Amino acid sequence: MRKAASTWLVVWSAACGAPTTPDPADDTDEVVVPSGDSDADPCDDYTWETVGEPFVLTWCAACHSAEVKGAQRQGAPASVHFDTEAEAVALAGELGFVAARDAPTMPPSGGPDAATRARFATWVGCVSAR
Repeated sequence: MRKAASTWLVVWSAACGAPTTPDPADDTDEVVVPSGDSDADPCDDYTWETVGEPFVLTWCAACHSAEVKGAQRQGAPASVHFDTEAEAVALAGELGFVAARDAPTMPPSGGPDAATRARFATWVGCVSAR
């Protein structure tokens, strides 16, 4: 499992900030790098406000918030919070590995559809490349 995480992070890092949304039907963890002559940064469409925060608030914060205490955390480590962009970015690689890969383990009750996970994976790649 550790090797898979390392491979996933290397693939994201190799994209140098130019990933786009992976095809949800594709069963690999590879980043799709855009082609073309556009000078626009593809990460401009994958911001904390448009992708990261909505995903984290919807799928993570019920357990991973400083406001959630004790048994309400449902086993989430007491030190892992995603209340702010800085907290989520600091653990973006881990977030991507557990929530946005082909066989996600978070959230444990299922979670978002493949397209939503793909958008989140792209946001993770963008913030990880900064």
